[in-house]
This record gives sequence, C-alpha cells and structure tokens, in this order.
Amino acid sequence: MQRFQKPTQHDKDGNIWLWFNYSQSQAIRRPSKRLLIVQFTGFGSYESLLNRAAPISQMYAKAWGHDLLVMWGITKRLKRQKNQTLPAHQSMYNKVDYLLMALEKREQYDQILILDSDSMIYDFSADLTELIRGDDDMLVALKTHEEDLPTTHRINAGVTLWNLNHPLTWQLAMDWDEGCVEAIKKNYSLRGDQYFLVEALKKANRTAAVRAVQKEFHYRSASVIKHFIRTDSCSWEGSSLDGRVAEMQNASSEVVNRFQLDLSTMVFRNPTALIDPPPLPNDGPQPSALEFEPEWSEPETAFDDLEYKEDTPNCSTRKDPEWEFHEFGGERSPRQGKKKLLVAQFTAFGRNDRYLNMTSPINKIYARKWGHDFVMLRGAAFKTPFDGSCELPWKRSIYNRVALLSRALRNRDVYDHILIMHDGALFADFNFDVQTLLDVDTILVATRANKCDVTHTARLKTEITLWNLNHTKSEAILQSFFRQVGSDLKEAKERNTTARGDEICLRRAIQRQNMKQHVKSTVEEFNGLVIQKFAHAYPDLWSTNGLNITGGKIKNAIAELRARFPDDCANMTT
Repeated sequence: MQRFQKPTQHDKDGNIWLWFNYSQSQAIRRPSKRLLIVQFTGFGSYESLLNRAAPISQMYAKAWGHDLLVMWGITKRLKRQKNQTLPAHQSMYNKVDYLLMALEKREQYDQILILDSDSMIYDFSADLTELIRGDDDMLVALKTHEEDLPTTHRINAGVTLWNLNHPLTWQLAMDWDEGCVEAIKKNYSLRGDQYFLVEALKKANRTAAVRAVQKEFHYRSASVIKHFIRTDSCSWEGSSLDGRVAEMQNASSEVVNRFQLDLSTMVFRNPTALIDPPPLPNDGPQPSALEFEPEWSEPETAFDDLEYKEDTPNCSTRKDPEWEFHEFGGERSPRQGKKKLLVAQFTAFGRNDRYLNMTSPINKIYARKWGHDFVMLRGAAFKTPFDGSCELPWKRSIYNRVALLSRALRNRDVYDHILIMHDGALFADFNFDVQTLLDVDTILVATRANKCDVTHTARLKTEITLWNLNHTKSEAILQSFFRQVGSDLKEAKERNTTARGDEICLRRAIQRQNMKQHVKSTVEEFNGLVIQKFAHAYPDLWSTNGLNITGGKIKNAIAELRARFPDDCANMTT
C-alpha cells in the first residue's frame, strides 16, 4: 500500500501544512454541503499512524469533492514556547485552532471534520456531511457512555464533525480555546483537549446542540469512521502503538478492496501553498517554572465577610437533614474488624433517595457482618451563614462528606476510621475487610481520577472515600477542606454561578496542606472489586428514564450479590 510521503517544506514554526483542493475538481459524488477534512499529528511516533490513515482520507476527499488538510506539528503554542522543542502530545490542542481557522473560512466551508491520526474513514459510500441532520446540530461525535441520550457532553474528541454555521459554534470554540491555553500554561498534560471541550459543552446548555452517535464512530467497530484508540491509556509508545499500526494497515486494506481504490495515484505530490499557523495566544506574565499540579491561589477564608441575605419571598421552608443510625459495633460478629469503622452513606431529598433505599440494605449487611456502625444521611447537612431558612438545592448534599467527616473526627474516641459513600455505592465483596486499605501513614484512600496517575496524587474522585481519623494530620486536612468548600460556595454566591463541588475542594485542600504523600489512590478497589458505584445515566437531565436505567443496574448488581453470598443476604429486606 502507498504510504504518505511527508513533504520537506515547513512553515516558520517548523509545522507542515499540506492542502489538497478537491472542491474545484470533478468529483465522483457531489455532496450538498462543503466540507473541510483535517487530519494531523505531532512529529514523532504517531506519524506512523498518519501514514496509514492519510491516503484513505485523501481518496475519500477526492471521491466526494472535499478539501483536505494534512498537518504535522504543533499550532497551539505559547509565546514563551516559540523557539522550544515541544512534546508531541501537545499537538492534541491543534483541534481548536483548526476549528477557529474553518470558522474564519465559512464562505468556503459549511462543515469541518477533524480526525486524530489514529482514525480512518471506513465507508466511502457514506456522505459524511449528512451526519449533521439540520441547522440544530452543532457537533457530531461519539458518546462515551452508551446509555446516554443522543444529546450529551460526554463525548470522545478523536472524531468530530462541526457545523460552522451554527450560532453556538463560534463561542464554544472560543471557550474551548481558552481552556486549552490554560492547560498548556499549567502543564495539565492529562487534561487534554477532550476535557476542555466537554467543559465548554457544559456551559449554557450547549449539549442540546450535540448529536452524540454510537455505531458510526464507535472506535474499532465503527461503521463510518474507525478510531483505533490506545489500549493502554497510560502509554503513547511501545506495543500498543505497534499493534495499532498493524490494525490500521489491515483496515486500510479492507477499504481498498471493498471500494476498489487505486492508491497508486495518492503520492501526495505538489501540495498547494502552505499557510501560516494561527497567531500565538497571549499567555500573559511568564511564570518562572511550570508545575504539573500547581499550588492553588484561592484565599483561605471560608465564611469571612459574607453578608447575610434575607430569604427570597415564597421560598420553600428548609427541611432538616434526616439521620438514621444503626449500631452494629456492639453486636457479636464472626468477622469483627480490628479497628472501629463507621460506614456512612448519604443522599439528597427527592428522586435520588431511591438509590439509597436500594443500596443501603446491602451496606447494612456488610456493616453487621464486620461489626461496624452504619449511618444514613438524607438531605443537606452542610450549611453556611448566608443560606437563610429556604430549602437548599439538592446539589448541596455533595458537601455532606464534610459534615460526616467532621462529626466522625469529633468522635475519634469511638471510631478509628470512616467510610463515606454516595447513594449509588454498595459493597461487592462481603469477605474483604475494607480497613486493610489503610495504613498508619495514610489519611485518605480514594479512587484516582486518572488511572495513569501515581499512587500519591491529589486528583481523586470523592464518590467513595476511606479516612483515617487517628492520623496526626487528619484535623488539618478537614479544616482546609472546610475552608475550600466555604470559599467555593462564597464565590458561587457572589458570582451567581454553580459551585465547583466537593471534589475540586478536596483536591485543593490536599495541595494546600502538601499531603499527597499521605493519600493513597486506588484503581480497582472502589471500581467494583471491593465496592461498586453506579453513576447517573443522564448527568445533565436527571430524567426519570435516566434514574430508571441506573436503578436497573443497581438491581442487577444486588441480584448478583445475592447469588454469590446467599447466606449473608438471606434475611435482606429492601
């Protein structure tokens, strides 16, 4: 098969922009919309992937009369990086530059398709422009959770098709660009372009303009564009790369044979004139050094100088939180834990309460078997001076972790540890002593937010957290956690925005107290091995259908537990 031959011409930053103008040629097919196809890579090992995919992209562009840009290098660079040799993975932020470039060429193009180097057009009979079904679709991409609605922000950014004429595209591109620039400044290499695209989609209900597809872009099994993603998400090199090159070679052969393509004509000669890359972003003052996890600069104040505001008229009267306590620690247990553990679970008032009703009987079985006390909390227990007497929003319940941890620390004479779980969590193994995950030097055990992180990291998920109450620095981390939550709520109140949440606050508290070495992050223990958790199917809409889907998954998990541990679950009631 003919491979992509990289030209020797470079722009002023060393990037290569290779254009193929097929929109003016006699195409085999002529679509109704004008499409620009872009496929790219940084310099380095991923060029081998582009070598397999680019000839196929060129054949498709020629057949349908679309312009094609194939590009090597990095467009998204800060001014201080101008003369530096940059890591190849920074090229992932190129995507927003291609989108902005296409938006400036809307007189030439209606849509832009942006492809990672490891993606390949697989169906030449498909008119890609028809995937955008009308003026309401801004973006077509793969949804990363099959159970999600067709309109969701949870998408994969490896293959994206954009409607350049949608009224939201321009502002979203600007927000996406702002996030990518910030990521480069702070060296957030694990928060890639996809993370900041998702964050931009969350704003102003933009998910309604997303068409999240499944079969068309579903990775290796896709029917229209295949995406050969990394099997090892922590590695960019090695066997994973070699295997993908072979897979793409096979896929390209299938396309050639299926559609009887002649790639001998695709030698990539005589490219059109190179264009200058987009202007460098203004990155402001130059820091002395880049840090992977920079220190947070928010003030330490929590509730200082907050003005009390009167209740808004006709608001619902606040409902006090409800506590339900079960003392199993005094019962004789065949598996009495060596340490005294308090198992705590919480939920908000409302529809989510059904999750707690389903999972808590399982968690009670575990607590009774090991001789641990169990507490359930419903409602919002974390209050601030400016809350007044109105009903708190249901999302305030996420800060219940602070309230539960605070109460447990005040009862260290009774408990050594506390396990805090959200309403969708339940034990998966009744024979495992969860306290063995802690050691004397560890304050907190939680799931790492990115499995590529090291064990001692501040980037944690807070759905399930196990705390060592007797550690000498537990009080300090709680106080910092409390202050961060207060600052978060204060800022949200003053700006009339949504608070960032307890997860961000906990990460900042760990950073401020320089306690990463006392944190142990796990990958499997709280992801189904010891405790399993079920997230909401539709995080944006919280629809009845979404709640039912998650409830169904919990019900199936309970049925499996009953089959595995029939004696333990014999007397369970729900």
